[in-house]
Amino acid sequence: MSPTLTFTLEINTIGSIDDRELYSKELYTYFKTHENHLSDKSREKLELNTLRILDSNNSLDSKVIQDAPVISNFINDISSQKYESIKSLLSNNNINFKENTRLVRGLDYYNDLTFEFINDDGVVLGGGGRYDRPAEILNIGLFNGVGVRMDVEAVYVLPLKETDN
Repeated sequence: MSPTLTFTLEINTIGSIDDRELYSKELYTYFKTHENHLSDKSREKLELNTLRILDSNNSLDSKVIQDAPVISNFINDISSQKYESIKSLLSNNNINFKENTRLVRGLDYYNDLTFEFINDDGVVLGGGGRYDRPAEILNIGLFNGVGVRMDVEAVYVLPLKETDN
């Protein structure tokens, strides 16, 4: 038997930068009207980075988040086609994934694909997404990229599951 680390790849699309901005404005309006039902931490995020409220694990926030607008209603056709292509690529290569319509990645430079690796206990091992603007912002050119962040501590301290392999 050899130990293995099991996880789920969760994916979503947050659309173009314009789609994301429209969605953020809609979320702000929604959360502002429900502000008195949010945790203190989420009320702080409301003014700083509204998208980050969707990451909350606070039970106070759960019901409000559950009824919040979903980003898929704001995605343009080109971004939708890109997302469908990614899902097909993953499926065609037997890579299991789960769609998570609340996965947005709160950093302002992300657009289109977002993803996270989550273990069986719900711990986020890492994640990232596509970004088109950092090179332009840093004035080093016009090119796209994909960023990945892994939480080494979360991966290191996780108990490994025994398998028959």
